Amino acid sequence: MLLDEPTASLDPEISHKIRNILRHLTKENGVAILYTSHNMAEVEALCDRVIFLNHGKIIVQGTPAELAHRIPEYQLILTYLDPPERMRRFLARQMVEFDLGDNGQVKITLKERQIPELLRQANQLDFKIINIDMEKPKLEDVFLKISRGCHPEFISGSSR
Repeated sequence: MLLDEPTASLDPEISHKIRNILRHLTKENGVAILYTSHNMAEVEALCDRVIFLNHGKIIVQGTPAELAHRIPEYQLILTYLDPPERMRRFLARQMVEFDLGDNGQVKITLKERQIPELLRQANQLDFKIINIDMEKPKLEDVFLKISRGCHPEFISGSSR
């Protein structure tokens, strides 16, 4: 079965029903589906294997988890009580990419192996961090990297 953006422009209830029907068709009836979509969250939830194409050529392929694992950067989200300028100076010295919000939150992009050391140093400097969240890379991150010109050969999970 070939489906091209089957849930595009549909309301959430109908989209949910279609996804359930597709899951049923593949699991219970063994139907193979070629599914095209720009909705990476939906692709991640429905598809066993993913192929990214560019001008008709395969750029990269694998399971959603395998592809997401190729991206070495994680998003660390800290909620803190310190003055924002103090956090900005600290993170600038760490040489990591960050987005300092004005709501006491900062989103930091870094490799998994950098996280313990950054948190250790923040603790050592008595930062008042009240919440820590971590976002692992998703299929959408792979799509964005590729669409921004980063060739998959250079996206290596080994540097985590």
